[in-house]
Amino acid sequence: MLPVLLVAWQPLDDVDMLDANGPIMNLAGDWQSDGARCTVMLPEDLPNGSVLEFVSPRDSVEVSIDGQTIYAASESGAVTAVLWVPLPDGSACKTLMVTGQDNAAARLARLNAASSVGSGAALQRRLFADNFYALVFFLFALITAGFLAYVSFRSWHRKLREARLPR
Repeated sequence: MLPVLLVAWQPLDDVDMLDANGPIMNLAGDWQSDGARCTVMLPEDLPNGSVLEFVSPRDSVEVSIDGQTIYAASESGAVTAVLWVPLPDGSACKTLMVTGQDNAAARLARLNAASSVGSGAALQRRLFADNFYALVFFLFALITAGFLAYVSFRSWHRKLREARLPR
């Protein structure tokens, strides 16, 4: 449900944003650090309307392309969050930089472990597919709870009826 809602709120004028079958390019392992900054060169075949996805802790984070800030956030309050940063058109072959207040080595490790770019719909589709087990478990739990409530109600109703009947 969440992926559908997030895609529904995307601007409709960007056709690439709604391409759920578009490529997702993994940036994991390509990041480098020069101390406080983590940088990566964006792929040459990066389509317009792409979104950067990465995991960030609750500290402040700033994302820039060739020195121009495209995203900045202060503490989110979450322990960790998956951030989606829309990249401006024409970002291919440019240097993407992520800075923050946390430990640079830890930030580099997180970026090299899990970061990617792709259309918002493709990233949502992957998120849904990766978490499909949770939907299956939820439906199983819901059906089980409904069945147990039915059995409990029937048992209670039968005991109530037996208590009213004279013997």
